[in-house]
Amino acid sequence: MLLNYLLYINTFKIVSENNMNINLKCILKNELKKSKNASFKGKLYYN
Repeated sequence: MLLNYLLYINTFKIVSENNMNINLKCILKNELKKSKNASFKGKLYYN
């Protein structure tokens, strides 16, 4: 019983860490897009 519980917790930790990593990657991608768009707009405004 305890072993199953530990396995379950470890699996849950791995899954939640993977989800966090995926979410972070998505957030970073969105931020990169925003900053690229912002710098592109900035170039348009300044030229």
